[in-house]
Amino acid sequence: MPAEKQALWDLKNRNDIIIKPADKGGAVVVWRKDLYLAEGARQLSNSTFYRQRSNDGTIPNNSKVKDAVSDLIDAGHLPPSSKYLIYNNSELGHPVFYMLPKIHKPNNPGRPIVSACACPTEQISAYLDSVFQPLVMSLPTYIKDTNHALSIFSQVVLPTNQPIHLFLLDVTSLYTSIPHADGLRAVKHFLNTRTSPVVSTDTLVRLTELVLTLNSFEFSGEFFDQISGVAMGTKMGPSYACLFMGYLEWQMVNRYQGPTPEFYYRYIDDGIGISTMPLDNLRNYIDFVKTFHPSISFTSEISTPTVNFLDIKISIRDRFLHSSVYYKPTDSHTYLTYTSSHPHSCKRSIPFSQMLRLRRLCQDDIDFREQCLRMRDFFVSCGYPLEVLDDACNRGSGCAPRQVLRTRIQTASWMGKLHEKEGVPASWLRAAPGDENIKQSQI
Repeated sequence: MPAEKQALWDLKNRNDIIIKPADKGGAVVVWRKDLYLAEGARQLSNSTFYRQRSNDGTIPNNSKVKDAVSDLIDAGHLPPSSKYLIYNNSELGHPVFYMLPKIHKPNNPGRPIVSACACPTEQISAYLDSVFQPLVMSLPTYIKDTNHALSIFSQVVLPTNQPIHLFLLDVTSLYTSIPHADGLRAVKHFLNTRTSPVVSTDTLVRLTELVLTLNSFEFSGEFFDQISGVAMGTKMGPSYACLFMGYLEWQMVNRYQGPTPEFYYRYIDDGIGISTMPLDNLRNYIDFVKTFHPSISFTSEISTPTVNFLDIKISIRDRFLHSSVYYKPTDSHTYLTYTSSHPHSCKRSIPFSQMLRLRRLCQDDIDFREQCLRMRDFFVSCGYPLEVLDDACNRGSGCAPRQVLRTRIQTASWMGKLHEKEGVPASWLRAAPGDENIKQSQI
């Protein structure tokens, strides 16, 4: 057996370590098992979020799901076909709590995740996610992904002769921090905005309650219930969290008496904004946001020239937002090695896809070429031939940044003076061809 395979075999069979992917950055982390168990015990001892139980709650929870769904079907609130939402006991899996190491955070805490595969509420959660997703996409501050964010940023034309402040607002531990009552209130609020509901709001709120409250799992031979927040691992988790944040933002803007930022968007728990208001006014608004909800904690950053949002480095240049690539310090740049037995077409496509990603992110041609050289070094360390990498870079260079952006802006912002079509003040929008309604002028 080759030495590397033997080493992997030996690591796999050690019982004193836990091997997990890093929470962010793509690294593989070897975690001492005693430290992993201690971190799990630390988190699960928080009685605000978790409660220990004496036995496995999977079968009892499945009985509650069966009774609740059957009652809704019998009452005509759900169609008979909704029986698929119920698992037979023989089909059930075993929900397990595990953690991914946050090596980018001090003391390397674990991100708590509950593996919800074949758990009693898995089918219900997937169904609710399909209902919630259109509502999430209609939120005024919604950002789908990096491409969507770049499309939004590319439309902005900033005013002249005014101070410009970029700022970030990030929620700490959003998923576990959402009180059930407030989350259900947010869900009900947005469900009531549907124009042609197939299933009533009250029924969907009841199903959401099942997912939130029937969440039992095992960790290191002990059993627990999650009693607050939504489990990271259930299908509806991200959309539920987004609806809660959308409702919170709506409340904030309606209750705040002072000026609000003119531009604000959010990707789940990471928000980015731009404002021309005096710095003291912006700080007052951010302080209001931070103290608005007793269970939701924010971190903030105000920076005039540059901020890092998702994998984008955003900077102000002249009157425009310019983008480049941002790597977290813990990014390991781990790519498939060229000695892999994957087809050559697959291996050649990987560096090309990364060069296209750089082309989307890097608006400046000089910056793009510099980042290509940096990316090439990452792939060289994985054994890729220079001719493959140079070809990928040349092909990526042939595309204009806007050509590889396919996501169009479909949302509007609640913040400040709003433009009904695009979501930022009309004076901040770069006119698109054929759109005479959008002017390049100052505020």
